[in-house]
Amino acid sequence: GLNRPGYSGIMKCISDFGKESIVNIHTLNHDLFFESFNRTDFLKENLSDGFEELGSPYYGKLICNNRGYRVRLPYYNGKYDTNFRLYKLHGSLDYVPFFNKVKDVFIPDNYIKTPYGIGLTELYKEIEDEKGKLVYENCWINYHSDFLTGTTSKIQRYSEPLIFNKLFSIFKQNLENSEKLIIIGYGAKDKEINNMILNHFNHLGKKSFIIDPFAGETVKKLASTIGSKLIKKHLEHI
Repeated sequence: GLNRPGYSGIMKCISDFGKESIVNIHTLNHDLFFESFNRTDFLKENLSDGFEELGSPYYGKLICNNRGYRVRLPYYNGKYDTNFRLYKLHGSLDYVPFFNKVKDVFIPDNYIKTPYGIGLTELYKEIEDEKGKLVYENCWINYHSDFLTGTTSKIQRYSEPLIFNKLFSIFKQNLENSEKLIIIGYGAKDKEINNMILNHFNHLGKKSFIIDPFAGETVKKLASTIGSKLIKKHLEHI
């Protein structure tokens, strides 16, 4: 498996939890670092993220040896069917919206994942034309992946129906249904997420922990508000 110094302790913990329970991992990061653990002995290709390649009508163009090939791309269908489940609440470096073209107007259709090497202007969906013939429809208007940044504008997008509203709805459900909550590396500066934790996790009847060796005032306030045990240690010392 891949070596990730400093993370073996927490990943061993997550791996052990996953042997008997469902582990919901909610992250605000855009990078693909956590996904890399799926190829280790900790997760063993047992990570689901709501995207599925099987049955997908979406394709991307891959250039290899000066030749172009269409490869099928995973699309978001909200299917989480493994014990380790990843929810990227602020989007990801490989998330891209696909737009259908209707009378010269592009309408949001779904989110797809684009692996390295896929051009964002070379995205296609297999559809039937007016004669019932299968054709490829090209979505060429994307120029970057989609993830949320900023403050006010970021929070405004939490209600977008295509993917973000779905992810946050699941986040609330998971908070309500989970037996315990562990918070790692969160500065507690997103007021909407703080409200979701406060309103949907039963902090009076369930245990919660915040791991932060450099906990600031906002983190201490969140810990106090939800009754979390604040652990001021680095991950490798947990």
